[in-house]
Amino acid sequence: MVALGSLSTVFLMLSDYIRGSIRKDERIVFFPTIATQELSMQPSRVGILGDSSVNGGVYGGVPNMTTTTTNNNNNTTTTTVWQVPIHGWVFQPNRHEKRRKLFLTLLRRYLNISNANYQNDVLKRRMAPFLVDNSRNKLVRVRFDGDNNDEIHTLPRSSKNGHFYGVVRVNTTTTNNNTTDDEHQAAAASSPPTLLKFQAVLHKKGDTRIFGSQAHLVPSQGISIISDIDDTVKITNVTSRKSMLRNTFLEEFQPVPGMAQVFRDWQQRMSCQFHFVSSSPWQLYEDLDAFCQKQDFPDATFHLKSIRVKDRTLFQLFANPMATKTKVITNILEQFPERTFICVGDSGEKDPEVYGALARQYPNQIAYILIRDIIGTRKQQPTMTTTTRSSTSSTDVPSMSSSTATSSIDDGDDELDGNNDDPDEESEEDRMERAFARVPRDKWAVFTDASEIELPLRLLEKTRGRP
Repeated sequence: MVALGSLSTVFLMLSDYIRGSIRKDERIVFFPTIATQELSMQPSRVGILGDSSVNGGVYGGVPNMTTTTTNNNNNTTTTTVWQVPIHGWVFQPNRHEKRRKLFLTLLRRYLNISNANYQNDVLKRRMAPFLVDNSRNKLVRVRFDGDNNDEIHTLPRSSKNGHFYGVVRVNTTTTNNNTTDDEHQAAAASSPPTLLKFQAVLHKKGDTRIFGSQAHLVPSQGISIISDIDDTVKITNVTSRKSMLRNTFLEEFQPVPGMAQVFRDWQQRMSCQFHFVSSSPWQLYEDLDAFCQKQDFPDATFHLKSIRVKDRTLFQLFANPMATKTKVITNILEQFPERTFICVGDSGEKDPEVYGALARQYPNQIAYILIRDIIGTRKQQPTMTTTTRSSTSSTDVPSMSSSTATSSIDDGDDELDGNNDDPDEESEEDRMERAFARVPRDKWAVFTDASEIELPLRLLEKTRGRP
């Protein structure tokens, strides 16, 4: 009987593996992604396409898009084919006391955690995603909201870190009244981004849980905001490792005053898309997303860092962000060569160096850079004269052309590795001048308070379609 019971257990485990089913003690977390219009030069493809991107969850493409327009009784109907990346994480919440104590011991090396802190609800919530058992070889199936065919899409199996990536081909249809083809296509090219929602299809009997997310359908033209998170929109104090760990694990997230209002104002005035690119790990995504929703930041895609507590990738948590952030942002820029980008960051880590290097490589796409000073640049640079422009100023941000720069980042590997700066020998003012060397002075600015931020008027006028 024991042998038969063992065989039965093995059979059930094998069946679960083949089916890749999500067990009732496992969870799925989806991450919001960028969907791009399909290339018209590509052959017709149906189903799932593998996505090799790891840290950013970005699917590459070029702007020769598949769009079909038909006219019927003065109605213009446009069908667009989108490549929709789906990125998520499958795991089993872990309640092992030994792992929890080990994690607390590691934190204790940097923080003075008292016995009372062990019961801190924030600490428990923030630790939990780092202590999970990642579920590999799982087959996640999704269904898109509003799909009349009720089609189920199966994604590639999850890897050892529990993450899975896939790209689904989806059609969207819009109808406009009383517009010419040219007018409609021009409007569609710069129309506000829309969201395509989906949720997981669970096959375990009685499992009524809902795991869902959304992809951002980003038009080929328009304006996008690439923003850091820590010390740009959320107070972290990354210049002090102890403060950073406290703000990350012991305290509720606090917003940088005024930044949510700035982003909402930009969205209203420019119908722009937002992308949060951060060195924070994916384990913090749910709390970061909840924070952004609570503070009323606009919907955004997230591009975070992949680490596993159980292997050497854990050490990437404090690694130099120069290479990882540069790679993710480069992927986004190359996806959308006809979009204009505003980059927002802070002086705490490598945002000036990352944005400066990319501005030299993509001068026609990166129109403006804003750096929040958290170290002391403004003590030597008290004014922010470059952020205010009249509509006739000759130094306004130029409009973006449809072509991108083809040169590589011009200062070599040292710049990308962040090895050119020595904070003990260089003032913050000198650091900024070096980071933005050969970037026109009217294309970047430093601020300390969100109320100081004012985009060049010429940029606002051109993104709104005025001459």
